[in-house]
Amino acid sequence: MKNPSKNVPEIEALGARLEQWRQTRENHRTRIPEPMWEAAAELARKHGIYAVSRVLRLNHSRLQAIVGSKTKKRAPAFVELKPSPSPLAAATAKGVEVELTNSAGEKLAIRLPGGQALDVKDLAASFLDRRR
Repeated sequence: MKNPSKNVPEIEALGARLEQWRQTRENHRTRIPEPMWEAAAELARKHGIYAVSRVLRLNHSRLQAIVGSKTKKRAPAFVELKPSPSPLAAATAKGVEVELTNSAGEKLAIRLPGGQALDVKDLAASFLDRRR
């Protein structure tokens, strides 16, 4: 994308807001308000960090850090549960094996002998939703 501001109205709108803020601020060293950084980060996720930082005249490293910090906190979008090849009754008689992997790559494996019950839904939710 050569000049995304010509093609993207959202970038033009934020650019106009930033220019007005730059012209009306009292102190030249005043930091850009966080809501403007967040809006720029949203645009950077869609159109690229370099393009947005260049058009809006923002610090590339700071924008990259904001985009990266929000990306790492996202919950997994997809969780795959592989069913046993045998029917559930046969799996329960043989035992239960559950393996989970979260977005950080951490793994949890549980193997229970036959006849023991396991609430897979609550176990998965607890493991995947835990905070660091």
